[in-house]
Amino acid sequence: GDLGFSGVGDWVSAIEFDYIEDNQHPFYDGWDRYHFDSAPDEALYGRVIERVKHNEGGKFFLFVSTLSTHHPFVNPENGEKSEEQTFRYGDKQLGLFHDRLMEVGFFEDGVLIIFGDHHAMVPLKKGEVQRFGTYRAAARVPMIVSYGNKKQAVIDGLHSQVDVFNSLKNLTSSTLRTSDWVGDIFNDKPAKYVAHRRGDYRDVISVFAEDKDYLVKLDGDDTRVIDGDAVSDEIKEELVGRVNAGRVMGGGE
Repeated sequence: GDLGFSGVGDWVSAIEFDYIEDNQHPFYDGWDRYHFDSAPDEALYGRVIERVKHNEGGKFFLFVSTLSTHHPFVNPENGEKSEEQTFRYGDKQLGLFHDRLMEVGFFEDGVLIIFGDHHAMVPLKKGEVQRFGTYRAAARVPMIVSYGNKKQAVIDGLHSQVDVFNSLKNLTSSTLRTSDWVGDIFNDKPAKYVAHRRGDYRDVISVFAEDKDYLVKLDGDDTRVIDGDAVSDEIKEELVGRVNAGRVMGGGE
């Protein structure tokens, strides 16, 4: 897509990627364009395979942002405006991409991590709310870690996107680092708390624990846990302290 959108180009430069490209690369010449002036996933994954081959034999990390399944939903194969068709297209192209990675030997010592961005622009469905509750349903995004055909497991702990970086860091470290707020996916070490910056009420942070949900109201020096009559002062202090620290650090740890 267009790296000028929302300052993405400046962001990837600031976190020091060695090589960056966007929708202006000649590989995408001749492809139809969609939202964010993006080429479809089929084209994107073809370009990624080229980059994988280019880096063959060396250590590398690729970050790829797909856009075909972004709202508004348009199936690139037929132009139909349908959420279901668009995600079927996205799933198919992702499956074909996975097969190509198998063919080029990527999984001999590589890992593919697939995860969703956010749920903010898509209304909750009745089944989601019934299964997860309103607050958690709005925070859930898909995530898959693939080692090719080497292992299979389902991880059902309390994890978040914050854990992705920490989990990768732990893979290359002699120590396993986690905290109450940052877990490790690969070692199935869930965090005690997960904070979710919501897309509906921007002044409220949802905080999830294993068996309880909390709401933290952002209100300057009066930032507080709301609906918290049954919450101990110790937990209130911990939640508010961590949310305030995250605001100072820009959400990271």
